[in-house]
Amino acid sequence: MFAPLQVKSAYSLLQSPLKISDYVEAASKMGYEALCLTDVDVLYGAFEFFEACRKYGIKKPVIGIELNMQGDGEEEPISLLLLAKNAAGYRNLVKISSNKLSENSLDPHDNPQTCDDIKDCLDGVAVIVSPESIKVASSPKFFKKLQSNGAELYLGKGPQFSRELLLDAYRIAETLKIPQIALSKVEYLKPDDYFGQVVLQAIDADERINFDQRMSGSEYLKSPSEYQIDYKNAGMETEFGQTEKLLSEIDFWLTPSEISLPHYKFQKGVAKVSAHDYLKRLCADGIKRCFRENPDKIDIYQKRLDHELKVIHEMGFEDYFLIVSGITQYARSVGIIVGPGRGSAAGSLVSYVLRITDVDPIKYNLLFERFLNEERHEMPDIDLDIPDNKRDRIIKYVYDTYGSRHMAQIITFDTFGAKQALRDGCRIFGLTQAETDAWSKAIPFGDKMTLERARRESQRIRNLIADSKRNERLFETAQKLEGLPRHFSTHAAGIVLSDQNLDEVVPVQIGNDGYLMTQFSKKPVEKAGLLKIDLLGLKNLRILNTAKDLVNQNKASKLDLEQIPLDDKATLELFYNAKTEGIFQFDSYGIRQAMLKIRPENFEDVVALNALYRPGPIRNIDEFTARRHGRKTVSYPAKVLEPILNSTYGIIVYQEQAMQVSSKMGGFTLGEADILRQAISKKEHETIERMRVKFVAGAQKKGFSKEDALRVYDYIERFGEYGFNRSHAVAYSKMAFQMAYLKAHYPAEFYCALLSTVIGNVEKTQSFLAAAKKRKIKIFAPDINKSSYDFRISDGGIMFGFLSVKGIRFDFIRQILAERHAGGYRPFKSLDDFMNRMVERALVDKHVHDGDAKKREKIAKSYRPIVETLIYVGAFDSLEADRSQLLNRLDVLVKYDQLSMSVPLLESLFVPSKKNVKKLTLDERLEKEKERLGVYLSAHPLDKYSAFAQGIGASSLVGLVPDQQAIVLVRIKEIKKIKTKKGDEMAFVSCIDQTGEMEATFFPKQFLRYHKGLKKNAELLLYGRVQDRNGLSFVVDRVEPIEYIALHFPNTIAIETKRQLFAIMKRYLGPIPVIVEDEAKQTKKMLDRRFWLKKDQKMLEEIGELLNRENIRHVKGDPG
Repeated sequence: MFAPLQVKSAYSLLQSPLKISDYVEAASKMGYEALCLTDVDVLYGAFEFFEACRKYGIKKPVIGIELNMQGDGEEEPISLLLLAKNAAGYRNLVKISSNKLSENSLDPHDNPQTCDDIKDCLDGVAVIVSPESIKVASSPKFFKKLQSNGAELYLGKGPQFSRELLLDAYRIAETLKIPQIALSKVEYLKPDDYFGQVVLQAIDADERINFDQRMSGSEYLKSPSEYQIDYKNAGMETEFGQTEKLLSEIDFWLTPSEISLPHYKFQKGVAKVSAHDYLKRLCADGIKRCFRENPDKIDIYQKRLDHELKVIHEMGFEDYFLIVSGITQYARSVGIIVGPGRGSAAGSLVSYVLRITDVDPIKYNLLFERFLNEERHEMPDIDLDIPDNKRDRIIKYVYDTYGSRHMAQIITFDTFGAKQALRDGCRIFGLTQAETDAWSKAIPFGDKMTLERARRESQRIRNLIADSKRNERLFETAQKLEGLPRHFSTHAAGIVLSDQNLDEVVPVQIGNDGYLMTQFSKKPVEKAGLLKIDLLGLKNLRILNTAKDLVNQNKASKLDLEQIPLDDKATLELFYNAKTEGIFQFDSYGIRQAMLKIRPENFEDVVALNALYRPGPIRNIDEFTARRHGRKTVSYPAKVLEPILNSTYGIIVYQEQAMQVSSKMGGFTLGEADILRQAISKKEHETIERMRVKFVAGAQKKGFSKEDALRVYDYIERFGEYGFNRSHAVAYSKMAFQMAYLKAHYPAEFYCALLSTVIGNVEKTQSFLAAAKKRKIKIFAPDINKSSYDFRISDGGIMFGFLSVKGIRFDFIRQILAERHAGGYRPFKSLDDFMNRMVERALVDKHVHDGDAKKREKIAKSYRPIVETLIYVGAFDSLEADRSQLLNRLDVLVKYDQLSMSVPLLESLFVPSKKNVKKLTLDERLEKEKERLGVYLSAHPLDKYSAFAQGIGASSLVGLVPDQQAIVLVRIKEIKKIKTKKGDEMAFVSCIDQTGEMEATFFPKQFLRYHKGLKKNAELLLYGRVQDRNGLSFVVDRVEPIEYIALHFPNTIAIETKRQLFAIMKRYLGPIPVIVEDEAKQTKKMLDRRFWLKKDQKMLEEIGELLNRENIRHVKGDPG
């Protein structure tokens, strides 16, 4: 039984391309009975390795680590190989790895351990030193120290090492009586995988490599017989035998452990009692709310509570509920909202009365057994949703409560996806940024997109690959990287708790935020027996929390989200009409289309839609809709099941319904029904067939025929496969309803909160601003005296915050706010006042109390670009409406010693006459706003065409849907030309309107016809259809220029004048639309096509003479 002892997998991040599953499978096929895994410093892959060995029949898996040690003197670190021989050895490896990687430093891997660091962790560990690590001068002393600490020491030997190294090793081995052992290294699976390793290491070191070099390495996995021949030929049979002997002595399997629940930590001042008694006491207090709200159902609630507490006690989970309850209580005590619930936990009355969840399981007919089933002994899974910007505070509470060595976050590994693999490959192959972007943009959008799938679906990818040998090699290399772990990060939700020090249970390391982090990812952590709690930060809860706070700032009676009526008419109208953009779980185009089919009229309909719009259940939407609207008859598989299925028109929509049907007709306990539910969901055919027999027997006992029983069981199996967790659907639908309630009743606060979550995302910001304007909500530019970091409510509208302004540093924003509120609210009075005070504050911050003119000038000049940006976005408009004057004034203020003069003197000496300052045009203002805010604010370049667009039936970009034939009025932002395989030119044209941005596709025929008019900033009418290929785009059929005649009717226009006007117009009828701007009615309206005009100078003169020349305009779109 032989195995290479030093094996580095892809979990030695960016050092090896070896995937554990590939390694173990290949080794099994080669006939290996033993295998080793020894990644550098870490045990990331331990569970995966042992499971793969179990799967592929490897009898003796060996886990170890490669550890850098510090020798005596100033030498380079010595690399040791540590192998766990037994359970004690494995625990010691966990401690050694954890100790090293828990150092607070930029890179714990750079902290070599000393003999003293590991001296208490050597029991059950074999220690192997490679000849490469031996330093003749100092190694004997170092090895003696290891031996004195009880190390079972070996010196590695192999034909791959030089004669010189082997002689050094031999001398030390002889002197210190250290056995020598065959030491082979594996870092990739096949010889030509060496190039993959070189690529990974180049990515890690940010180096460039030659793409056309062909490499073949020697540190690949050979067969046992090949190794035996190599060692025999080198005269090293004894060392080969020593390796076999060591492997035979190793006896350790890493197996899943029973869950070890930590104990609840009582708060100060709370008398300690048993967890069982304390949980009962808290529940007895919490259930009173249910009694008050449901006085006619006290017995029902009490019976359910007693049952749940009994099951929780028998399964030993009291501490778990108390721990989670403690977290939610803390959150509420500091004003942090907690989601209504997630997953099956909402089916627990205990969770509800403890306020872990906010969904009454009896009112909504939710099942406890779906959450906690005593017939299926598994850990309950209570997941908490909290605002994403408050998660750190909740984590700190848990850390402070349970201790630094008892709480950890969970590691996760970010792997090379298709785009990342290509981008990294491009970088190390030395491609330009433009070339890299071309590869990246050629990858189609799509869930779980792979490079192979991209090759099949994207002609652009195939073209790039075919362009050159370099590109072909690049793609091949990227495919080898795909799926390998690239770096670690922190799991978005999971934390673990333990009564024991965590490094006695699992390997840990320090995370980027200073908290411990497990070296095992989510699934192995659970298998290791640790309590996992998910604390998921949701952006939508941040929106809810922020919007609620905004409402309550200006409202005498405070809004309580938990008390929002779920039958609110205005809110239900949003769902009925699919006006749910920005609403959690109901925002996507697809679900809004489903909403228009179903037309939800009550909260139950909303819940059903939420459950149906999922992969799998979605296929039942058409059947559900047809039954709901009477196009199909509502039928039930058995009359007795009508009470269970009537709310969903006879269709099993929820998993809980499948469980209830199994219980009602088949006589199953709800615990048994849950086992059937799980078997159907996981397609466990053996269990399904076994329970079919039991169901039929139970149904016959209840008086049903065998035929009816089999029909109903088939029905459960057919619909139950796609049933969704009702507890989860109700809880998340409640959160969505709360958001929709705010959108319906407090739209300014809703959109303000929404906008604050998309700062930096221009497309989303533009879309939400357009939606807010549609609701008649005013949008205000940033204001130097009112704005804060985020968007805020001001005068009933929404005001931009400073964080939305590009190019303004966070510390400068902080200084503005600090100066504005120093000693109470002190608004800035002018640009001069602003510059004076900000320069003074900078001097004080630098502890300069008497800054001379040069220091002041230097600071002022450094602030100039920032202040200029603030002027361009309108932040000083409330002090001086003319931005041109402000810019001119700024030029004066940053010059030599101007800031030390008095304001009146400055004004008299340096402020030029306003008539000498060239004013910014509207287009210049708008472009500066767009450049610095990402959106047009004062107006939009296309606003002037609004009446025209409405008159011709143009659609907004944000409102387009797949397969729609449409006209759009747009401005061109960017043009990308490409050639087809036939060599014809076509173009992808990025277009904008007031609501958003979309790509317009000009195929060769249309491009040839219209290419001369495709220029940046050109304003055009596009006719075509919408297609959905990895995102919406507009396929252009034809292009027309924007052209119309505008007639302005002043307040004083007489009826006789109008009569004369139409008489003139009848003589010049033609194809150009006419828009009438009626000053008295405050309207802009396009006239019927019968009154359109032709272009004629005489007509313009006649109408101009009648109305005055300024009241008629021949308008044309900007050609760019």
